[in-house]
Amino acid sequence: MTERFDKLMGLVDPIIDKYLEARSESLNEHELVLVSVWVLEAEVNNGGFNQFFWNSAGDISIETVASLHKIGASKTASIVEAANASFGEMGPPKDREVRQQELVALEESGALKLDSLDSDFYKYPNDLEELMYAYAKNNNLL
Repeated sequence: MTERFDKLMGLVDPIIDKYLEARSESLNEHELVLVSVWVLEAEVNNGGFNQFFWNSAGDISIETVASLHKIGASKTASIVEAANASFGEMGPPKDREVRQQELVALEESGALKLDSLDSDFYKYPNDLEELMYAYAKNNNLL
């Protein structure tokens, strides 16, 4: 791990705890940006967009797109937008149970095509760690 990663982890870990305890409404703008990008990366790297949407990270999938734009990760934002569009015009439901039901239905129908988006994400068109670090520095969070 790099020093930059360690600093980011030290910053984000308590924010993740706050998010898990009280959900996204308890976070300020900067905290939401950092948490949403951090959990996106963790979930997609661990199990693809399917896992991202299945777990609580999917609750903030719409906000994640805005967060990616805020840190300057527009190419990655486009990938997440495409994944969100799998759920239709309104995007993924915020309610986890409803989203999971829709995810299963989309998988069973063959309409869910997240594998290519996983591959696009894994190419890392934007260096999320570098951009999150710069965002944190520029906003006096580190």
